Amino acid sequence: VARGDGGKPGQARTEEALRSDRADASEYLPAAAAANGWLEHRGEGPERMRTEAAGVSGCPARRGPLPTTRVPEGILVDVEGCAGPTVLPQFFFPGWSASAGEPLAVAADPETGLVRVDLPAGTRGVLLRRVRLPAEERGLRVTAFALLLWAACAAGALGWRRATPVRPGG
Repeated sequence: VARGDGGKPGQARTEEALRSDRADASEYLPAAAAANGWLEHRGEGPERMRTEAAGVSGCPARRGPLPTTRVPEGILVDVEGCAGPTVLPQFFFPGWSASAGEPLAVAADPETGLVRVDLPAGTRGVLLRRVRLPAEERGLRVTAFALLLWAACAAGALGWRRATPVRPGG
């Protein structure tokens, strides 16, 4: 059964995720990556991912993996010598944003499930950043509203109200 989760029942998937020390259990693979054979290569680590991405990248001038560096803003990928459709060594998820001086369109590579960008000639580096999706933004607003509502209810229940003056003789 090819459902993107290895076809395992929920309990087996949960147990596998809890046992995984590399956080690459099938629970964490996007459907596009699972559909392209990544489930069979769990546990081989990020080196296989970089090798796979280099093999299908549009960079004939580069012989080997595209070097990546984690920076506070996200992931910086060295793409010097690359132009046109280029596959980067990172699984595609909605929310990835790419820039190389200007925003780049990000898509899932249909062959690998990795991030694909279309690079202009002369690009030296691509910064991949995770940005919030509109649904996440809405969720944060709903959560903030619910917390404020809860705090208002709690304040009312604890008697944090404006004091009412007591009239003499009344």
